Amino acid sequence: GALVGLGTNTFICHLRVDDPVGAIGVHAGAGTWGLLAVGLFADSGLPGIEVLDGLFYRGGFKLLGLQGLTIICTMAWAIMWS
Repeated sequence: GALVGLGTNTFICHLRVDDPVGAIGVHAGAGTWGLLAVGLFADSGLPGIEVLDGLFYRGGFKLLGLQGLTIICTMAWAIMWS
């Protein structure tokens, strides 16, 4: 997440977008990676958690698709209210 956030902040600076505190990298970049990582690496075998298996744990694309839909809806909501 940190590497994605730093990479996003570097890209935003390259585009000359005014983001003095790096909020875009942290919230949009690292947050998007966090949601995608759940869809890729979720493990239903962990105690105390009820989740579908991620793509890399033979769970298929269902959870990854749901996480992707969540990213799209969240970004649409943020753009609509910004």
